[in-house]
Amino acid sequence: MTFVSQFALSQTLFKTLSLDDQRALLRKNLPLYLQYIIARYFDCETGLDQLSWLLEGHIPSQSIEDIQSLRFLDFDRVNKTVLFFESEPFVEEYKFLMKQIGDYFPFPHHYNGLLVNMLVYSSDERTDLVDLPRIRNMFEENKRVLNLGQSLLDSSLILFGSKNLDGLINILKRMDILFGKSLINPQKSPRKISIPETLSIPYTDTEELWLRNRLIDLQTVYKSVYCPGEFLEEFLEMSTGCKDGAPSQSLMDTWLKISKERARHVLSIHSEFLELNAKDQYRVWNRNCMTSVALTGALLNTTISGKEQFKGILGCLGKDQTWEDAFQNVLHFNTLRPVKLARVNANVLDESSLKYFGQLVEEISKLVCNEQLFQLMMLVVLLDTDEIASGETSLGGLVKVRQYYLKLFQRKLYSARCSFIEYAEFQTIIKKLRIFSKMLELFLR
Repeated sequence: MTFVSQFALSQTLFKTLSLDDQRALLRKNLPLYLQYIIARYFDCETGLDQLSWLLEGHIPSQSIEDIQSLRFLDFDRVNKTVLFFESEPFVEEYKFLMKQIGDYFPFPHHYNGLLVNMLVYSSDERTDLVDLPRIRNMFEENKRVLNLGQSLLDSSLILFGSKNLDGLINILKRMDILFGKSLINPQKSPRKISIPETLSIPYTDTEELWLRNRLIDLQTVYKSVYCPGEFLEEFLEMSTGCKDGAPSQSLMDTWLKISKERARHVLSIHSEFLELNAKDQYRVWNRNCMTSVALTGALLNTTISGKEQFKGILGCLGKDQTWEDAFQNVLHFNTLRPVKLARVNANVLDESSLKYFGQLVEEISKLVCNEQLFQLMMLVVLLDTDEIASGETSLGGLVKVRQYYLKLFQRKLYSARCSFIEYAEFQTIIKKLRIFSKMLELFLR
């Protein structure tokens, strides 16, 4: 739902509303757009069409073989796998409503911007809004814009009309109610779902494509954090052997500041995080940023070459090699040597903590050396809401996003693509990272 949040927050008119009204509208209407995408996804006839709806029509170039390999997923099959619905009446009504969406809004994904422009202002008497009359006027005005936009895009189609649009919204609201009712009720005993040794549905190319796009967002914001010249100069002096001994306190403080800021930027790619108020955003960031620092430290300590370590210091993840252009005329990459923690430590950590980190690095090396898994681990670590009490805004959205990342991680590990570590071992590593981050925080005070 990042698309909806970013689209709304880019609109000058939307930003004239109070922050409370903006949050309330996004909180209320993001689920409606989700229901719309679900309905259009399962109303498709081919796997390629389904992928198109997931990616807002931005499908990368593919070969004929790749297109033919995209399997169509019907709702019943998916429901049996992830158990969205347990009640048969709910299933049948939900399927009926999904089919109705096509009757009210049978248009391709390039109309989505027009729909969002209207849907984001949807409200009723139960919506707690400061400026309700003005928001209602905005909603009606954007209904007219939607009709006008449709006529300009494709004059051969019948105009939506207010009746159709109101009917569409009513259906989406009912779908959202059914969807909410069918999720696990926290007041009841949780449903036990056993995880088989081998998952019945293998990790799919569609999931892999979605993950790659998500990681591109992460990589972009991660490397956008500024690295001061003095910091890079001192690090390179250590890496090339021009400077002996431990780094300066200034270098350590700057690296910690950069790493924490990168953590904040990564959190910001999630609309569920941006919808929290400033206080709750700080609580989530403060809870997890040091674990992210520990994870990054493990990555830097496992690099074999000084070149790869410098790439990590710059914040360039994945296959990004653009940084080389900026340094190739002033650096001989083969002269760089990795700077290990034993040298950086300078009595920051005691001997037992240093030994603990060394063992952790050894355990975690096969994960952090895999570019995708390192980045996915960072997302899992930063979205952890355990031990955070409920604040003024709900953390439920972050919990769901983290659970999805964990499920994706698990499916990758169980797939043939990545069979070198068990999921239980990964969970243990996450716990150890958390323990080490607390040690690190204690000694850096």
